[in-house]
Amino acid sequence: LLYLLPLHVAAYAWLPGRELHAEVLALVNSDVSWHPLTVIPYITENSFLTLLVPVAVFSTALTLSAINLQRLVIVLLGIASFESILGLIQYGSGADSVFRLGNIHYLDSAVGTYPNRNHLAGFLEMVFPVALGLLSVYCGRKKNHGTSSSKLSEYFSSHHLNIAVLIAGVALLIVLAIVFTRSRTGITLLMLAIVLCVIAFSRRLGGRNVFGVMGIFTAVAIGFTMLAGLAPVLQRFVTQDPLTDVRWSVFSSTIQGIGQYFPLGSGPGTYSYVYPQFQPSDLSYYFVNHAHSDYLEWMFEGGIIAGVLILFFIVLYSLRWRHLWVKEEWSTFRFIQIGAGIGILLMLLHSFVDFNLRIPANMVFFAFLAALFFSTKEAALP
Repeated sequence: LLYLLPLHVAAYAWLPGRELHAEVLALVNSDVSWHPLTVIPYITENSFLTLLVPVAVFSTALTLSAINLQRLVIVLLGIASFESILGLIQYGSGADSVFRLGNIHYLDSAVGTYPNRNHLAGFLEMVFPVALGLLSVYCGRKKNHGTSSSKLSEYFSSHHLNIAVLIAGVALLIVLAIVFTRSRTGITLLMLAIVLCVIAFSRRLGGRNVFGVMGIFTAVAIGFTMLAGLAPVLQRFVTQDPLTDVRWSVFSSTIQGIGQYFPLGSGPGTYSYVYPQFQPSDLSYYFVNHAHSDYLEWMFEGGIIAGVLILFFIVLYSLRWRHLWVKEEWSTFRFIQIGAGIGILLMLLHSFVDFNLRIPANMVFFAFLAALFFSTKEAALP
């Protein structure tokens, strides 16, 4: 909205990067006396309206109780399961399959309902730690505490085992779907997610380390076994040197644009319209609609304002961990919050090399995970 505030055309022309825009504006309509800060007002207005959706999800979710948020997490896992199953079917089907939903791109990859495999991988990598968090809760937990032997016997004869198997199945589906997206970044971050989840949850299986030292060793062994299995998969897919990827050329020219429009940027949503003036000749074949780096695109459009907001979120995110990571026994909701925090971190890392947070669906899912992570609602144990 700040970028839609009107400025006198003389002040607008004085701002960095806007000289050419002001000249064109004067040629098209010499009677114009005011122009917003953004170079393309209606595009920035559309960006604002699009942003209302994840903001509404975030603010609404913050008002919900812990139990209602947990119910929505089940819905989220259901969506992830559907996307995973659809992606796996797509991988095994032909180009003309109805399951591809008309997507003629990435015929050798799982894409789900997304047009781009990296965006399916981005969604699934956010949800995966949440699934592992819930699995850690139900892996060994029972309603009444007793001796070690009774814990195990009651657990294996209880409905908690059924729930644990179901959640484990969802987690396995997500792993397979990410692998078959053939997304290099997605598989790399999946491996990182396994490491972080082992660190976060291995000492708290069943909510209070039901299986003791053996449980920790078992969780670590399973985690590193999965890493050993994923490593050759990643190596197989990274047959091309990533440095030869056209992204690096886009990054370089985007940084040039950031410098020209600094400190205010070109205006939210205007990247694809402004970038062509910086597009190098070796990319003339491509239509570059995004910078393939959320951070660079935000800086291109929002300048120093976007930079401050990014840093502000990272500070809030870091401080929140101090409140969540406690020595006391965790509730089920606390496990979910820790998983959501890991999922947020994975998306923040993925955003360095892709534009997941420009995709409306992933914006909404990220906003929901952020609401989970920052929620101050307390949940009773377990």
